[in-house]
Amino acid sequence: MQKLIELGRNKRGVALITVILMVVVLLILAGALLDSTVSEAHGIGTNGISNQALNAAYAGLDDMVLKLEENTSGTNVGVPAPFTTTMNGDGVYASQYSVSVIKQWAPSANFQYFLIQSKGTAGLPLGGPLEPIRTVDALVRTQPFSSYEMYSISEVNNFGGTVYYTNAQHFDGAVYSGGPMNVLYTNGANPPIFGAGVDTAVAPNYVDQNFNPGQPGNCSSIDGTTGCSQVNVGGSPKALPTFLDNLLVASESYYGDATHNAQNPPSPATNGLYVNQALPNGSNGGPLLTGLYVQGDVTIYAQGVNAGGINKQFYIFQVGASVYDVAIDFNANGGIGTTTVTGPGNVITSYTGIASGQPAGGSGGNGSIFINGNVTIAGGTDATGLIGKSAIGATVHGSYTIGVPDYITNHADSITLNKSITDLDASSSSNDVLALWANDIKLSNNADAAVDVDALMLTGYYGECTIAACNDGTLYNKSCTASTCGGGAGRTLNILGSLVENIRGKLGTAVVGQTSCATGFCRRMMYDQRLGSRPPPFSPTTNKYQIIALQYK
Repeated sequence: MQKLIELGRNKRGVALITVILMVVVLLILAGALLDSTVSEAHGIGTNGISNQALNAAYAGLDDMVLKLEENTSGTNVGVPAPFTTTMNGDGVYASQYSVSVIKQWAPSANFQYFLIQSKGTAGLPLGGPLEPIRTVDALVRTQPFSSYEMYSISEVNNFGGTVYYTNAQHFDGAVYSGGPMNVLYTNGANPPIFGAGVDTAVAPNYVDQNFNPGQPGNCSSIDGTTGCSQVNVGGSPKALPTFLDNLLVASESYYGDATHNAQNPPSPATNGLYVNQALPNGSNGGPLLTGLYVQGDVTIYAQGVNAGGINKQFYIFQVGASVYDVAIDFNANGGIGTTTVTGPGNVITSYTGIASGQPAGGSGGNGSIFINGNVTIAGGTDATGLIGKSAIGATVHGSYTIGVPDYITNHADSITLNKSITDLDASSSSNDVLALWANDIKLSNNADAAVDVDALMLTGYYGECTIAACNDGTLYNKSCTASTCGGGAGRTLNILGSLVENIRGKLGTAVVGQTSCATGFCRRMMYDQRLGSRPPPFSPTTNKYQIIALQYK
C-alpha cells in the first residue's frame, strides 16, 4: 500500500514538471511572436512614413513643373527659385517637400531641358531625427506644338460658322481645343473620331445625327471609351506662339542667330534672296552662316531628289523679275555639303554647308527660310532644278521652316498653296520634315481631286482676337464663301502632320451622314509621329512640359 502511494506521488511530480516546461516553451514562443509583431508594426510604420515622404517628393515635382509652365512663354523661360512647402499629410504625420531646378541646358533641336530635384520628408514631429528623406530627380523638356495633330483656340470658322468634329474624320494624334468643341457623332461608328485623346478647356457640345444634344451613354464612336474618359476637360487654356517665336525664324534666317527676335524683321532696300546678310554676287560665298532670307513677295518651286547618287534639294525663288535657283547638295565636300545659288544674270555663288536642318546648339540658321512678304507654293521642278513645273506637286528633302511675319503689328502676309507639298521620304527614320508658318495659309486649287500637305502648319499668334471675334489665323480654302466652296464635290485635303490654328478655317461643305464633301475639300488628317520628337527647325514649343526620365530613391 505504501508503495502504491509513493508511485502516485512520483507521477504527479512528473506531470507538474511537464506542465512547467510547456508553460516555459509557450512563454518563449509568445515572446518571440510579440517581438516579431512589434518589429513588423514598426516596419509597417516606417514604410508608411517613407511612402508618404516619397509622395511628398512627387508632389514637389508636379508643383515645380506647374511653375515652369506658368513662367514659360515660347522660347522665354523664367526658372523658378527653389521653394519648400509643408503639408498636413494624412492627419497623423506631417510632410514637406523642397524642390529646385538644379540644371538647365542650352536649347537643343527646339527643346528646352531642365533637371528638377524634389526632396520629400515626413514624420512626427516634422524635422525630427527619425524623419526619412525621399528624393525624386526628373528630366523635363518643353512640349512642341508639333506634338499635337490638331490644336485650335476657337471652334468657329473664318465666316463665323460652326465647325463639327464628325466620324468622317479620325485623329490618330493628340488634339487640343480652347472650346467649346462641337462633336457630331454616329453611334457604333468605328474608328472613333479621337484616337489619341483630347484636351479641352471647356466641356464639348455633343450632338447625334439628329442633332439631339448631350453626351451619349457610350462614347466608343467618339474616343473609344464608354464614358468619354479620353476627353480631358479643364485645366489652364493653352496659347498660340508669340511674336518672339515667329521672329526667331527671321533672326536665324538673316543673322544666323537667335538674338534679333525682339525687333521687326530686316527690310533690305532691294528685293531678293539674301544669304549671310547679302545678295549673292558670285564672290561673297564661303561658309554658310545663316538661313535663307527673302525680301519681297516670292513664288517657290521645290523638288527633292535622293536617287542614283544624287542627294539634293532644289528651290526656285521667283522674286519679282529676279529668279534664284538654289541647290542644296548633301553629299558634296565629303558630306559637309554645299549650298549653291544661281542668281540673276546666271551669277553662281557657292557656300560651304547645307541650308537644311537645325544645327546642334540652335545657332547657324540652317533650315530657316523667312520671307518678308507673301509666299506662293507653285509646284515642283524639272530634274535639273532650274525649271519650275506648276503641273506637279512640290517635294521636300531635308528639314526646313518656311515662315512669314505673324504677330500683332505685322500679319498681312500669307502662304498660298497652289499645289501639294510633301516630304520626299515620310518613313519613320527620315529627317524630311517641313513647317509652314503664316497668319493665314490659303488653299488655292480647284483642279486637283486631292491636295497633299506633309507639314506642321502654324497659323495665328498669341493674343489674336482676344478683344473681338475675327477671321484670321487659320488654314482655309480661298474658293469658299459663307455658304459654299468651289471645285466640285468629293475632293480631299490630306494632311500628314500637325495643324495649329487660332480659328477653324473653312475648307469645304458636307452633308450630315456623308463621308465626302459636297463642295470644296474634306479634311483628312494623319499625325506624323516624327514631328513630336524631331520637329522642323526653330519651330515653337508650348508652355507645357514632358517628363522624359525619372529616378527616385
